[in-house]
Amino acid sequence: MDLKGRPTGEQYESFRLYKDAKRLFRKEQRKMVRKTEENDFKELSEASEIDHIKFWKYVNRRRKKKRSTNVLTTNDGRTISNPEEIADVWANYYEKLLTPEENTNFDDDFRECIDIEDPITLKEIEDVLTVLPNNKAPGDDGITYEHIKYSGDILAAKLLIHYNKIIELEYIPRQFKLGIKIPIPKRGKSCASKFDDHRGITLLCTFNKDFERLVLNRLQNKIRCRPHPLQGAYQAERDALTTSFVIDESTKHCCEENDKVFACYVDVSKAFDKVWINGMLFKLYHNVNIRGKCWRVIKGWYSDMEEYVLYNGKRSRQYNILQGVRQGGVLSPWLFLLFIDDMISELEKLSTGIVIQNLFVGSPMFADDLTLMSRLKRGLDNMLVQVHEKKIVVLTFGEKRDNISAITSRRWLIGGKEIMEKSIWHYLGKDWHIDVSSLLPILEAVRKGQAISIGLANLGCRFNGMSPLVATKLWAQIALPKMLYGAELWTLDREKLSKLEKVQNIFLRVCLGLLSGTSGSAARRLLGLWTVGAEIDKRKLLFLRRLICASEDCVHCRVFMIRLNRWR
Repeated sequence: MDLKGRPTGEQYESFRLYKDAKRLFRKEQRKMVRKTEENDFKELSEASEIDHIKFWKYVNRRRKKKRSTNVLTTNDGRTISNPEEIADVWANYYEKLLTPEENTNFDDDFRECIDIEDPITLKEIEDVLTVLPNNKAPGDDGITYEHIKYSGDILAAKLLIHYNKIIELEYIPRQFKLGIKIPIPKRGKSCASKFDDHRGITLLCTFNKDFERLVLNRLQNKIRCRPHPLQGAYQAERDALTTSFVIDESTKHCCEENDKVFACYVDVSKAFDKVWINGMLFKLYHNVNIRGKCWRVIKGWYSDMEEYVLYNGKRSRQYNILQGVRQGGVLSPWLFLLFIDDMISELEKLSTGIVIQNLFVGSPMFADDLTLMSRLKRGLDNMLVQVHEKKIVVLTFGEKRDNISAITSRRWLIGGKEIMEKSIWHYLGKDWHIDVSSLLPILEAVRKGQAISIGLANLGCRFNGMSPLVATKLWAQIALPKMLYGAELWTLDREKLSKLEKVQNIFLRVCLGLLSGTSGSAARRLLGLWTVGAEIDKRKLLFLRRLICASEDCVHCRVFMIRLNRWR
């Protein structure tokens, strides 16, 4: 008998009947699970050819695991589990974050400058409506982009009147300035329970974002204001890969001249949330020459802003926003780049960063991620004086193998505080190692590939699971892009390449149910896949085309030409 008085043991007939019934239940349950999976895999195989939206919805539903955010640990160590209380605590956190630490005065005399802008045209609205994306979350009013796109000419005409009236009156409706703050756990933070484990995304009224897009188009077309050439974010022809290319090739250029490169990687903490609004407006007026109604409309956008936190369906109190640009606004990236642009210019004036053939490359930046590079330690020291951030790490490239141990003896100070010097650092999605021949970055790519392989196997990419052709499609579109991110800049030898090939070969053998000793090339031929080496070569060729076709004012294009001429 157990503690509850129930008979246990084979000598009791009731216990034997219970075990037999349980065994039969488990058997039938496994049959139904298997039958359901077979039906799902059949539908998935059909959808992969004729209904891509349905296909990817199913894949994402099975891939995405709900990240646990049911508890929150406050800065004083208190743990909260009540959703309503958590929502209010988040509201307190964001209200403090979005309030300047010091009060600043702003010159209201800017109101005296008036420059009447031309009215918005119906064609401008129609052009914006054609590029609005689908499946985006709505703001507080629940209206999505699809409502606007498919409402026809009647709504477009009404929007024309509404938007022109906003410009005429220089008044932004309150609903346009009300946001919903959603704390999203950062990637890799499966059990996010602290404030810093989350990234706050703001959901805004879709009519507001539509109007922001109209204003942004006018600003870019009329002013043609471009951030500093070393800024690689939110611009045509530039991205994280081109920024990484500038850093990588500049470092190699100096090392080939037997110079060291002291590189400092800086993460500007909460940069979007801490933008000084009055300072941003000052720069728009004086640096970019935005005047009149356009300037006052932007000022109106950033006055009396409010938002509330939505957490597990619970709504917090509303609070005011006194600093920062919203991560979710259409204008926000452009305004942020203009605000932070002076940082690169001031660092260039120090004349201590790397210059290759009269081209300054000492402070490449991607949004709020900054890299400082100098051939001399004292040069980097001078640049660090201009930076006041906590998330900073230093790497030294071109160090002789015998002197690599020096990283433990060198001291770097910023604001009186010592900062770290390391041998490897993850930045812009790429692992940077002071030893270019190190296996560690490739081993990290292998780890990513193996983790994705396991996830795809759980999804059904296995023998007697979904169709091998569908599994191959998922491998090519999910696994390879993540495993080979940044491969355009890799220098591979046979050992490194074989480790990457092995990951793909194992996945293919699992999909086809082949023995472990089966040739990987045979599995690839059956499914029509390229080798990993061929995939990397294809990526390198496509990136080469980007470099060749890039505009001459792009820094990555100029660095490419300098490097090409050196080895011509």
